[in-house]
Amino acid sequence: MNNNSKIDSIFAEATDFELTDAVHGAIEDLYGFDAILEKAKNVPFDRWVVHTVIANTGYFETNGYSYFWGTKHDHHGFAEALKVIGKPILAQIVETSIKKVPKDILGDWDKVDEYFGSYEKRLEAAIILDAKLINEHPDIVPKVSKYIRKNRIRYYDVIDKIEKSIMESRKLFEQYES
Repeated sequence: MNNNSKIDSIFAEATDFELTDAVHGAIEDLYGFDAILEKAKNVPFDRWVVHTVIANTGYFETNGYSYFWGTKHDHHGFAEALKVIGKPILAQIVETSIKKVPKDILGDWDKVDEYFGSYEKRLEAAIILDAKLINEHPDIVPKVSKYIRKNRIRYYDVIDKIEKSIMESRKLFEQYES
């Protein structure tokens, strides 16, 4: 089986979640979180997009915008990556969120809390934005999966890692189900 047919086979059998999770992990293992965060020149753009969307989506699934403001990461890059995968409305919501906090304090928990007046007021400021995110969020994994599948040939160098991750994920799921 050549690389292209192996990739096609693995990607065809994987669910959207399996594929995005496996590719995200392979990208982070290969380059390291810090290199991706800093948009290191050795990280291909399509891989940066996938990692950025999946990694940042996790913030919202747990704590929402209030967490987003105080966390050190590429705030504007997340919005850019959302546009690339086809989520322009969500990208605009994220950009609006970013503008709620002065640029020089993004990523600094203490300064963000001080800006809003307290931890509680920071949470309160995020409620409306979080509601918008929830309305726009449901199809992020399928969008990222579609983007990965479109660029699948670019993953031949990590296909064994992707395949292994998918198999491990399925094995864990089977154990959970039994």
